[in-house]
Amino acid sequence: MTLFNDGISREPIKHKSEMVRNVVENADLIIAAAYGSSKDVPGYQLIHVPAERIFVVGKIKNRLQGQARFIVDGYAMHLGKELEMIIRYFINSLEI
Repeated sequence: MTLFNDGISREPIKHKSEMVRNVVENADLIIAAAYGSSKDVPGYQLIHVPAERIFVVGKIKNRLQGQARFIVDGYAMHLGKELEMIIRYFINSLEI
């Protein structure tokens, strides 16, 4: 799911965090993984995304070690690897 916000905010990170929290609460969603910048990590933590499922694209920040996983080779490469794992999981579950 991709979400977009209308309008302009003086505090875009806070605005984004509130929007995601509202969507999760009102739509009764569970966020399986979250992608963004290092600035997004606190917002994802607020909606209880586990650290191993928060993916930060870009430069590694030492202060966030253990709070997120860092993707240095870009979205496309990472998503390809994730998709392979998901396919293997479903194939294995069908064989049982």
